[in-house]
Amino acid sequence: MTIMAAVTSLLEVILDFKWTVAGNALASRLSSGSSKFDNRGQTPEEKNIFPQYFFCPVERCFPATAFRSRHTSAGGGHAVCQLLAEAVLVLVAATLENHAQRVSQHHAARILAEWLRDSVLQSSGTELEVSFCSCCERSMHRAITAKTEVVHHRCSVKLFQWEMHSDQECKPMTFIQVTKSRQQTTAASSRTLKTRCSEMQMIRSVLSAGEPTALIQREVLTLSDEERRALLDKAGILSTIEIGAAETLAIKAGLAIPWNKLRLLRRWLKSSGICLAGEERMRQISCQIVGDNLKGEIAPFSFSLPSGGEEVKGSPLVYIPHLVDMVVHLLDENERAGLLTWHDGYIPASEVWLKIGGDKGGGTFKMNFQIVNVAAPNSVHNTCVFCCFEAGDSVTNLHVALDRFKDQVEHLHGMKWRHYTVKVFICGDYEFLSKIYGLSGASGCYPCLFCIIGTDEMATPLSIRGYATRRTLETMCSDHQHYVAAGSIKRDAQKFFNSISLPIFNIPVSQVCPPGLHITLGIFTKLFHLLEAACHQLDLELALHTTDFTGPSSSFSKYSQELQNLSFLQAELEKAQQSHEELQNMATYMALVNGEKSPLAVKLLKQSAAKMKSVKALKAKVAKGIATVKKGFSEKEGPFVKQLDSALQLIGVQRQQYFGGAFVGNHVHKALKLPNVKTLCTAISQMAQEKLPHRSGEVAENMKNFINLFSLFGKCHNISDQNFIDEPQIHALDQAIQEFMAFFRDTFPTATVPIKMHLVEDHAIQWAAAYHVGYGLLGEQGAESIHAKFTRLSLAFVSIKDRVKQLQCIVKEHLLSIEPRMVAAIPPPTKKQKT
Repeated sequence: MTIMAAVTSLLEVILDFKWTVAGNALASRLSSGSSKFDNRGQTPEEKNIFPQYFFCPVERCFPATAFRSRHTSAGGGHAVCQLLAEAVLVLVAATLENHAQRVSQHHAARILAEWLRDSVLQSSGTELEVSFCSCCERSMHRAITAKTEVVHHRCSVKLFQWEMHSDQECKPMTFIQVTKSRQQTTAASSRTLKTRCSEMQMIRSVLSAGEPTALIQREVLTLSDEERRALLDKAGILSTIEIGAAETLAIKAGLAIPWNKLRLLRRWLKSSGICLAGEERMRQISCQIVGDNLKGEIAPFSFSLPSGGEEVKGSPLVYIPHLVDMVVHLLDENERAGLLTWHDGYIPASEVWLKIGGDKGGGTFKMNFQIVNVAAPNSVHNTCVFCCFEAGDSVTNLHVALDRFKDQVEHLHGMKWRHYTVKVFICGDYEFLSKIYGLSGASGCYPCLFCIIGTDEMATPLSIRGYATRRTLETMCSDHQHYVAAGSIKRDAQKFFNSISLPIFNIPVSQVCPPGLHITLGIFTKLFHLLEAACHQLDLELALHTTDFTGPSSSFSKYSQELQNLSFLQAELEKAQQSHEELQNMATYMALVNGEKSPLAVKLLKQSAAKMKSVKALKAKVAKGIATVKKGFSEKEGPFVKQLDSALQLIGVQRQQYFGGAFVGNHVHKALKLPNVKTLCTAISQMAQEKLPHRSGEVAENMKNFINLFSLFGKCHNISDQNFIDEPQIHALDQAIQEFMAFFRDTFPTATVPIKMHLVEDHAIQWAAAYHVGYGLLGEQGAESIHAKFTRLSLAFVSIKDRVKQLQCIVKEHLLSIEPRMVAAIPPPTKKQKT
């Protein structure tokens, strides 16, 4: 492009922009009706900005001779900037409003461009560059300043002087024509309003770099809530907000509210201009999603009696009869929503993983499945309950409810969906898994679901005994057949490796996920009980040395007082027995020497008889004291155990009020952090220094062992996560498990090795090597978290008297809430901004 063409193009856009206050001043003179410019009435500041010849008629301003006569000296960039600034003011003045001469923008631009080319650019060889400065939010390479300040937008600039800003990025300058309005918008005609809107749309498009809608949204957000509401109200937008049927149904399912409360919510929102979809259309969509794939009935379930024994009576059962169809439907919907994932290749590209599990909670047993090929497999929004009944999870009840799904589950395993193969996993707590596969459970002589190992063998290190024989579906069915042939006598179950019933689902044992959540909770609880037992032993010893009983009454203070009273009574009894024995010997001697009726012998015999009564009374008190002391005191009220509980609260870990003071998963994860472990054990060591100084060294050494024990288990804890594990991590995990089990056996040689420790020692690495993932991804967390949701839903439908219909409504509402399109309609939570 030639200099002539470049300058012409530049000045064409310059003419479309009211640049400075000076230009506005010229515009105001034009709008006042004057057809010519002169210097009458100019202020001194205006004279500095506008040379006198600027105010001659426009036709006298453009000839090149008029400019050359004042600016013939070589001024370089200074001259170019000066002339450009002066010329732009003239051109702006010439094109504002309805000037009498009506000089066209294109013609004026060509005249000025030709003059710049002939008189300045060619003679000085200067390149013409114009950009905005960054102080008005536009980056610039060169900023224009001048002797006299004028305001341009939010930026103070000066004319007639160059100033370099080499450290700032240069961006092209854009000038936009803004029409000066004569009427307010409220009084303008529809045609004028249309023109103004078009002009504002053009300005926003340039200013927002092609995103005018985003800029409008930002402008609305800058308003206050009252101003925004008033704006929408005046525009008639507020009353036209409508929420579709699918979104309204998602609201109903997400809030777990029945239809009558939704009607109340509809009236409230309608008063604020928000209209929810009609109930009829919502019910149609609900029927399309669930259809007739939900059945309810009264089924015969077994219940335990308080006096012992069992009774069979009817109880509600709700289930999805076509389980395969529901799985395929959810896979289709997730694929349509783009939610399926293969977790960076850890799930084979040709497979879709599906896990099936169950758990009892909140008065109902819930059987569910989860699609693993989603971002959050354990989410309640991904947990589909396909069978629910109000009864215990005994083996009999599980067969009553789940036998109907046996063929469908077998069909799902290996089923083709699209070009993928479905792979089914079984998950749940250990009790549930044992019942599904027909074993006696953790209390049996052969408790392991994955291998045939006795409880006494589990105490031997794996490095010495080696891996036991693996269980399979074939071996379990064979063992059960032998058990039945022998008469199905439960006390003889160990002879058949505790296979007391047939598996409900024929899913390979290698696809049963060990219950990672319960394994972690169980092992941590055992280790914590060992620490509590050590604290209790310190409390027993402290009870012998406590002398201050002025504090609040507790079982420990009473025990300590009784213990010390017993010690005192025992000492008194020993003295009384010795005294009685001495009196008896002296009386016998005096009777032999002086005769039985001698006064001294009679006196000694009376004293001996009196002392004997005292001995008997002391024996009675000692016996009573021993009986009292044998009862002991509540472990929770011992000072050292209390100190341990206080340390737990200090690190933010709380034990549940019920279930024997058990822990929850998140608290276990927190408690296993090394600083928190040190906090727990250090609190006991410091108390020992204060209460039992003669034992402080031994206690401190014992607490170091507990710190090592918890920290070693913490290194094994990641097997229960849902993260994927590579080969180096598997090797590190194997080393950590071996170190933990070796330290546990060496430090606590008399402690038993429970089944959960065996699962970690023998089967954690086998699982990780097979699937390269922790227990969490395919574990039981989703089934555990669904109980709270069902509890909320049961409160919403508590008014329904028919128990079967009530349970049907709960399950139906649950199925609606997990529908992928309903989940997608839930807005994500807004993250709190840090202040």
